[in-house]
Amino acid sequence: MPRDIPMGFDDEAMPDIDHWVRGRGDRLLFVNGGQDPSVAEPFRPGARDSRVLWVPNANHHVTVGDLPDADRSDAVAMIRRRAGGGRRRAER
Repeated sequence: MPRDIPMGFDDEAMPDIDHWVRGRGDRLLFVNGGQDPSVAEPFRPGARDSRVLWVPNANHHVTVGDLPDADRSDAVAMIRRRAGGGRRRAER
């Protein structure tokens, strides 16, 4: 964030976001690093096509590509399903 934009901490924001994620969020995919202190209390999404996946021994800078093979395959399938494309572009 540019320093000239005022920022403040709203201690009510995270509980509100957590409540929404659990109660109303759907089709959510969280990819967390196992050694990331910012996920000391990770989101726990509701059951509507949502997942929380972990990259062992990783920090905050993780991607779907960093996931273990089985989780990466599941995550890619979820993303494709949600994007409306079940096949790779090269397969078309």
